[in-house]
Amino acid sequence: MSKHIPPQAAGNALDAKWLETMAFYAGTWGLEAVTPFWTQNFFKYVKKDGDALGPKHNRQVIEAINKGKRTKTFEAFKTIIQQKGKI
Repeated sequence: MSKHIPPQAAGNALDAKWLETMAFYAGTWGLEAVTPFWTQNFFKYVKKDGDALGPKHNRQVIEAINKGKRTKTFEAFKTIIQQKGKI
C-alpha cells in the first residue's frame, strides 16, 4: 500500500535533496558558490494546479516573507549551509 504524500511535502523533500546534491557537487569540484534560482520555495509553495509565476502567488510569497514565514526547504538549505560552509 503506497502512502499519499501531499504535494508541498514532496516538493519540500525533493527541493531539499536537490540543494544538498548541488552543495555536494560544489564541494567536490571546489566551486566557490551555489545559489538557488527559485527562492519563492523558501517562503511559500504554490498550491496544486496553481500558477507559480502568477501575481496571486507572488503576492502570497511577499506576504509570507513579510510575516517571517519559511518553508522546510529554507530550513534544510540553512542546515546545509551550516554543515558544509558557505555556499
